[in-house]
Amino acid sequence: TGTFVNCPRKPNEDDANYRYRLMNWVLRNEASNTTAISDELLQMTYASNIDYRPFTKGSGTATCYVIPRTYNKETIANALKEAAERVSKVASPSLHVEYIIPKILGVRLQIYISASNGDIEAIKSNISGKILEYINAIPPQKYLKVGEINKIGVNESGVDYFNVLSLIIDNQTVDSLEVLQGIDTKMLFDEIIWTG
Repeated sequence: TGTFVNCPRKPNEDDANYRYRLMNWVLRNEASNTTAISDELLQMTYASNIDYRPFTKGSGTATCYVIPRTYNKETIANALKEAAERVSKVASPSLHVEYIIPKILGVRLQIYISASNGDIEAIKSNISGKILEYINAIPPQKYLKVGEINKIGVNESGVDYFNVLSLIIDNQTVDSLEVLQGIDTKMLFDEIIWTG
């Protein structure tokens, strides 16, 4: 089928991704449509995710929310440049695209922990690393779940009791057990205040 539509399989491409590309080959090969632009923004070098939104300021406009792999000046500049280059390949020259780095929202947690077996500082360090990895990897339109953080702590070897007492995002205490990761903001792990 790929030969018939001039859509060869990429090296080491899995079946699910290849099937998706085959099903959307007509839209991908046209220019200036959401599918072609969004597909062009996959597998970036400097960005972990780019969310393309058309018509953000009316007809002929769009916004790309670019989440760089790391938040340093060089990576941010490279991510923005790479996004603009990729979009220019498939978008109409008359399309006005704005490139935005989402606002960073620091995530602090107050956690009660009890551990009778093992080095408590090593246990806290292991849990902190796993929580950092979990929070920083939440993609746009997915939820930060307090239950997942509790699961990380409870499943750590040597922990007798673990509970998230409070969740603070951008210096605001959050009462909800799930917080949506928006496209114009990016939640990043800040610190854990340990009690117990």
